Amino acid sequence: MNFWKLCGAVLLWLASQNSLGAQEYGADFLTGDIRLVLHADSPAVQGDVTYSYRSSGNLDSIYLDTRMVWTNWVKIDGKQTNFEFHPENNKLAIPSPRDTLLHYLSIDFYGIPDQTVYRVGYYDSIPGNEQIWTQGQGKYSSRWVPSFDDMREKVIFSMQIEMDSVFEVIANGVLDSVSIAGEKRRWYYRMEKPMSSYLLAFAAGHFNRRAGQSASGIPLYWYLPKGKSFEGTTTYQNSIEIFDYLENALGVPYPWKNYKQVPLQEFMYAGMENTGTTFFSDRYLTDSISRSDRDYFNVNAHELAHQWFGNLVTEEDGRSHWLHEGFATFYAYKAEMEIRDAQAVWWRLFETARQLEFQAEKGEGKALTDPDAGSLIFYEKGAWALFALEEAVGSADFRKGITAFLKQYAFRNANIEEFLSVMEEASGKPLDGFKLQWLDSEGFPMEWAENYLAQQSPSVSYYLSLDRTGTNSNQDANNTGFSQAWNTFDLPAYRAQLIGKYKMELTPADYELVFQSSNPKVNASALAALGTLPEWSLKWATGLLNASSYDLREQALFAIWVAFPLERNNILNYTRNNGSLNSETFQQLWWVLSVYTAGYVSQSEQMDYIQNLQFSTAPGQPIEVRQNGYALLEQLELIGKQQLIELVLSSEHHSWQFRNYCRRLLDRQIAARPDKLYWEELLKAIPKTPGTSSNRAEFEPDYLRKKIAEL
Repeated sequence: MNFWKLCGAVLLWLASQNSLGAQEYGADFLTGDIRLVLHADSPAVQGDVTYSYRSSGNLDSIYLDTRMVWTNWVKIDGKQTNFEFHPENNKLAIPSPRDTLLHYLSIDFYGIPDQTVYRVGYYDSIPGNEQIWTQGQGKYSSRWVPSFDDMREKVIFSMQIEMDSVFEVIANGVLDSVSIAGEKRRWYYRMEKPMSSYLLAFAAGHFNRRAGQSASGIPLYWYLPKGKSFEGTTTYQNSIEIFDYLENALGVPYPWKNYKQVPLQEFMYAGMENTGTTFFSDRYLTDSISRSDRDYFNVNAHELAHQWFGNLVTEEDGRSHWLHEGFATFYAYKAEMEIRDAQAVWWRLFETARQLEFQAEKGEGKALTDPDAGSLIFYEKGAWALFALEEAVGSADFRKGITAFLKQYAFRNANIEEFLSVMEEASGKPLDGFKLQWLDSEGFPMEWAENYLAQQSPSVSYYLSLDRTGTNSNQDANNTGFSQAWNTFDLPAYRAQLIGKYKMELTPADYELVFQSSNPKVNASALAALGTLPEWSLKWATGLLNASSYDLREQALFAIWVAFPLERNNILNYTRNNGSLNSETFQQLWWVLSVYTAGYVSQSEQMDYIQNLQFSTAPGQPIEVRQNGYALLEQLELIGKQQLIELVLSSEHHSWQFRNYCRRLLDRQIAARPDKLYWEELLKAIPKTPGTSSNRAEFEPDYLRKKIAEL
């Protein structure tokens, strides 16, 4: 195949490297050429993969991981050979020559993955929103291609994907060619450097694309679903600035040939840093108003930082997960400080420090070396640890050490001890004390964090010196009060915290100061502090219906509707025509309030709005909208049979957060109606087709069956 000519000198270089993964797989796998066929009308994947490898020379067999994929045949150096599948560890065992020569292993496979490959938009009533995409981290790419679950086995991959011509196909690497194959097209993507299998990714959907370029000449590609206007979204603002900042800050060039960002519907995370190809939730496709509610900047910077921390240098195992998430979080904060507002970031760190302190006080703190530590630890405590490390060794030596670490372990795996060794050499300082306090301890050093923040941010320093009466310990006692504190710093994050600190003591005169702010964060804090709105706040609250945040508009609408019954018609009429209904969740609330405002709409309109709300929980709607719709319908006791069917389908959804929400709601519905016969009849009404994203040939309502058995 022409593929082998592509590797050339790279293959010779790899042959000399000692792969840690070879210890588990019996060989050092060098290159992997995947050919895959996808079908618009079937959840099946089929194809073949050819690996080049060098055997360790001391085993009779080599091994690969394979889950939910059936092997049709296996060849070594073009000759068919026997193989065995071991279900106890999902290993494919293949006899191999016991020499250390270069060999080629080919595997023909077929499967219906139960995870990792997700099909969305196929089982709803919305045309043109079909997508197929992968999520490898935590799910295993070996569910759709025989590969390597151990991230220490790094391979140079290429992918040829055959898919219906109406779809755009995106994958890791450089797009070498697109060819016609009947009613399908073949997309050929090529990588030039090795990566772990969990970072393999592809997406097929209906996309438009724009291109740009970094200062260093790296091609940048930004995707949007067809029908979405690039002019209408603020999502990709700052993308080039973030890219250029990280290349300069890290002192190591971006390690891949291009960088792609792809928004996906019903994606289970904010983003995923596949090699050179970040997938992220399409809920971050925002206009100038919703950007205040779902700003992509931090996700953008975080996933890009992973291209170095996680993809270029990969953790050895879960005990070193800090090297991924803590570093990506830290450099996302650094990028925001450089490009946007450093003071806002210091206040966000103040908030995360409080969260970490609270977690530790409850006895739920974890060490950063604990592979079972949760997101708050790996991300936020991990970032804090790097701020502490930078402070301990100095900014210049910190940067020198980071650059040295990335260069020394490029395209390899590393652990925390190896990172600290590099940093000690770069700085000339022992780091045993740092490791003990920040990495091994389950606590959080709040006193150190507050002192550090006070040194970095005058507003944080001032805030920490305030007592409950508003007196600053460094000020004359006669010059006190909320107004003095308010006017000392004109920073939204500071002022939002100040409102929360003094909410029980604020007077109407204090709120007059607050009401002059147009910042959504400040006004949201004030709205929460007020609780039930007093008469004198009506004018201000009504102004929030034009806030530069849909979430704040929604909160203001409900607060006014509750507090001022005589204003209900006015605010509903106003928000009907001021663009607020562009937000799906605002529209859901608006429907409910319109129905429950006496005489506002006719009976037929009331029925239409209730049906609209019920339809908003259907497959095809954004997950956040569906969940909000379910919450409103539950409160109004308007969950009907169709919504219960959709709830059962969603109780098996691929997004664990949404799945768990639906299961808890289903639990409450069953508890309110513990009629076994009713639920058995509902079970019969579940359609015998895949659910919203299931890849099984037939949907299986496992959770409902379990709950019926408990009745």
